[in-house]
Amino acid sequence: MALDPALVTATIGTVGTVLVGFLGFLNVRMSNAKTSEQALIDRLEKRIDKLEESLSDAETKIALLQQKNDSLEKENDSLKDRVRLLEKDGAAAEHHNLRLAATIQQLQQEKDALNRENGELHSQLAAVATCGTQGCQMRDMARQLADGGTV
Repeated sequence: MALDPALVTATIGTVGTVLVGFLGFLNVRMSNAKTSEQALIDRLEKRIDKLEESLSDAETKIALLQQKNDSLEKENDSLKDRVRLLEKDGAAAEHHNLRLAATIQQLQQEKDALNRENGELHSQLAAVATCGTQGCQMRDMARQLADGGTV
């Protein structure tokens, strides 16, 4: 049984056509897959770019926050120094206030003593001023004589 050459040629032609069709189909599928893959790659690259931009922005913000933090730490240290100085000044002021209070108390005691002494002198003066008419006249005459006048 010999194969008919026309049948072999037709079969080879048909198989070739099917094969070319199948290869075309595979080529279209591969092309579609490449296009889909390229679209996915493009989307991923865009997403990576956005993430890198976000990362850069975040790094910039972190750097600014670090600078602010450093500045605030310096200001905090400066304020702590000022508080220490104010506490020292407050302690010194309290010491001076205590000394002033003691001085004021001492001066008040001296004032009270002077007021008592002044009261005693007023009492003595009042006793002298209430001398009898004759005693006062004698005193007035003694003054006139002392001034060089005549009685």
